[in-house]
Amino acid sequence: MQDNVKVKDSLFSSWFYTGEHSAERAKALYEALSGNTVQTAQKCRLEDVFFEQMRNDVSYLFDDRIVCFIEHQSTINHNMPFRLLMYVGRVYEMLTNSDKTKKFRRKLFKIPTPEFYVLYNGDDKLDKTELKLSDAFKVPSDSLELKVKVIDINLSALKENGLDNCKPLYDYSEVIDQIKTRGMVEAIKYCINNDIVADYIKQFGSEAFNMLFQDYDFEQDKKVYGEECLEEGIEKGIEKGIEKGIEKERHSTLESVKQLFNLGGKIEDLKKIFHLNDEEVKFVTSV
Repeated sequence: MQDNVKVKDSLFSSWFYTGEHSAERAKALYEALSGNTVQTAQKCRLEDVFFEQMRNDVSYLFDDRIVCFIEHQSTINHNMPFRLLMYVGRVYEMLTNSDKTKKFRRKLFKIPTPEFYVLYNGDDKLDKTELKLSDAFKVPSDSLELKVKVIDINLSALKENGLDNCKPLYDYSEVIDQIKTRGMVEAIKYCINNDIVADYIKQFGSEAFNMLFQDYDFEQDKKVYGEECLEEGIEKGIEKGIEKGIEKERHSTLESVKQLFNLGGKIEDLKKIFHLNDEEVKFVTSV
């Protein structure tokens, strides 16, 4: 990956593309989605194409197929077929640069077959399972087509889609589900304690922590803890419940940060992410 401070890997990109064993995970993902068996895998992602802040695209040459995966955590982008048309054109150009004369010969020049997948883990129900380039044409035509399969990879949908046996995808979806349910801090703590991609988090240390927290949704955590505060408030009075909830939230956060530090997280990064004061830093770094 290029050394570009503006572009960071998302967890999806690292899990299926840049991290150790990512090619094996991507291979298993494609075999589960397509039913095809893959013999060889070659990474062929373009850099700095889709996103300026975060990379969540993955591209491989699986045998004689170019396969592109794009993760969507929110509303589906219906312009994705057009964007992928531009993308795959550049991938073909990259793959044929070794012999630029081939494409100008009269004899038919065979090229890898393209396949495109959008992997969706947002909260809204999918309105389409396939996006087509032709839907964007001002005048209907079948002269050019590009189809993108849209797959719901929410944990609850994996079994329905027959994908629950794909462990790399199941593990990834479970992490995302825990983040949605528990909030980021408690989700990481839960995943480590329950051996959900725990080895991956431990191996990559502070890099993995930063990757997870760069898309950290503080509002989601506020919602989770707010619901706990409300429950406390109903039983003991709203004011006392909120006060106790805030105290409980901070204590739980510090315990989680301490655990992240013990697993290799850098205190400078954790201090910045969690806004730790001097006393809290001492607590986190204490034996």
